[in-house]
Amino acid sequence: PGDGPPSYGILPRSDMSEFVHRGVIEGFYGPPYAHVDRLWLIERLGAWGMNRYVYAPKDDPLHRAQWRTPYEAAVLREFAELIERGHGVGVEVGFAVSPGLTIEYASADDVRALQAKFRSFADLGARFFCLALDDVPTTLLHHGDQMRFGALGAAHVHLAHAVAEALGA
Repeated sequence: PGDGPPSYGILPRSDMSEFVHRGVIEGFYGPPYAHVDRLWLIERLGAWGMNRYVYAPKDDPLHRAQWRTPYEAAVLREFAELIERGHGVGVEVGFAVSPGLTIEYASADDVRALQAKFRSFADLGARFFCLALDDVPTTLLHHGDQMRFGALGAAHVHLAHAVAEALGA
C-alpha cells in the first residue's frame, strides 16, 4: 500500500524464473493492437520479467484469412522494430501464421507460400515462430488432402515439418 504502482497480480521477477516462457500472445479476435501499443507492451513485458511476445491477432487478415499475401514493407519495418525493442528489454518477439481455414495441405504452392511468410519474419531477425492451427475445420476439406493424408493430424504434421524445414530447424 502506497509503495508504488499496483502489481496487477504480476509475480516478482525472482518468482518467475521457474517458467521458461513468460509473456503474451496477441491472439484474440477484434481490432489488433496499434504498433505503438505493441512497443509499449514489449517494454512492460521486459520490466515485468517476461520474455515472450507473439504476434498473432486473429483479425489481421494477413495472419489468417489472407495468409498467402506477403506483408508490405512498411509493416515489415514495424515488425523489425518490435524485434529490436524486444532484444533491448529481454523479450523474444515471435510471429504466428494461422492458415488453417483455407490452406490446401497437399498443395505445393500453398506450402511454399507459408514457408515464404515464415522466412520473411526470420529475415527480420525473429527466431520464435508459431504455426497456429486452431479454430479450423476438424476434417480435411480438399479432395487432394483427403487422398494424400487421410486424416487432419497427418496433414498438420506434414505442414509443421515443412515450416520447420524452411526455417532451418
